[in-house]
This record gives sequence, C-alpha cells and structure tokens, in this order.
Amino acid sequence: MATGEWAEDDNRVDVYALFILEDDIPKSIIDEVLTKNADALHQCFFLWLADSYQNLPAITEERTMATKPPIDPGWTSPFLGKTLEEAAEFVKNAPKPLCQVFFRGFGERTL
Repeated sequence: MATGEWAEDDNRVDVYALFILEDDIPKSIIDEVLTKNADALHQCFFLWLADSYQNLPAITEERTMATKPPIDPGWTSPFLGKTLEEAAEFVKNAPKPLCQVFFRGFGERTL
C-alpha cells in the first residue's frame, strides 16, 4: 500500500475522528482523553481532533501519529453546534484514510 492510499478494508484504519460539538468542553479534558487513549495503546496516538481535512494525518508504513496533546490553547472546533449526523457526513467524505466505522463526538450529553 502506498502512503496515503486506502487499505483493502477502507472502512477500518488507524485514525479515528474526535469531534468537539459544544464549546463547554475544557481543553484539559480533551488533552486527558487524548493522553489516556494513547497510554492504553502504548503511546500510539490514533485519535484525530477533527477540524479540517488538510490536517488529517496520512497513513504511513510507520506508526501513524494523529493529535498529540497538549492541544493549542487557541484551537476551536469547527464542529461547535453541529450534530453527530453532520460529523458522520464529514467522516464519510474524507479524502484521506479515516475510520468510517468508529468516531467520537463530545458534547454536554456525551461526556
């Protein structure tokens, strides 16, 4: 498989989108989620803090690194006020490999 191409099973890849849907989620909580996920996976960062397709990491032969904490204090999610359905549509239309089976949305009702 060439770098950045879809795998045979293009629904399952090692980059999972994490959508922040409401602005009341502290950045410290986002950092904690990213850190605990990586700790459970031997320091592999597979969660990508979804913002723009151009920031989506490429799949390589080596370990793929998605979003690594701490996140930029000035970062703001472009998905504030969006729904999980809108997040799913974003995942479905991704131009690079992105898991289309599993993703996570954080909002007041999802914590």
